[in-house]
Amino acid sequence: MAAVIRTTKFVSALTSIDPKLEMWLRVRNNSSLEIGPTPDSPTHIIDFAREKVISLPLEKPTIPPSASLTREMPPSKSRGGSDAEPYPSLPMNGRFTRPCSFKLRGNEISATSVRSLLMRALYCIEYEVPGTLDKLSKVKKNTKRIVSRDPKDLFEQKALVDKYAEELGNGFFVGINNSQEEVVSWLKKGAEVAGLAWGVDFKLMFDQAPNVLDPNDPDIDYADIA
Repeated sequence: MAAVIRTTKFVSALTSIDPKLEMWLRVRNNSSLEIGPTPDSPTHIIDFAREKVISLPLEKPTIPPSASLTREMPPSKSRGGSDAEPYPSLPMNGRFTRPCSFKLRGNEISATSVRSLLMRALYCIEYEVPGTLDKLSKVKKNTKRIVSRDPKDLFEQKALVDKYAEELGNGFFVGINNSQEEVVSWLKKGAEVAGLAWGVDFKLMFDQAPNVLDPNDPDIDYADIA
């Protein structure tokens, strides 16, 4: 039986990959489509059964080892280069739920949800300041950690490990069952551990103020929706 998906979820998935609606779609099987800049070069899969966007090639992102990190970053808008992402092999964006982004030392990275914001920000902070995730893995708030080399160390309950431990890359796992307020709190801690000035070296941006946070919080920019 062919998988199905609601049109609203399909449109959200499609526009998260191709906001200008300029790419090509092709049928992959009875539960997914492929999308890319040409019919023969797909870059993503839209999986109907799992309601998930999957980046191609089907590989987990790997954070470059600290010893091999190049300090000459790839071209980026903020450095006068092309539109290419300044950090290679970023964790993929998932389903579009909330437009948000962060700036790290002048480089702005977009995300399609608070969850992908967390994963992408942690990844980029580690790229900029190698060793940050090792230090952050030693921090525990209440009953959980945000990153760990062993997913069992993220949560005290095994059921949560099985459901919410996600591979980040370079041997690290991240806990993804966080409220927006918790994500902001964890990223503040990550910036602190990395020695990044919050609001200067690292800054969060949301398209509108969430209910759970104070819209007057000076630590967060809430850009007006056009």
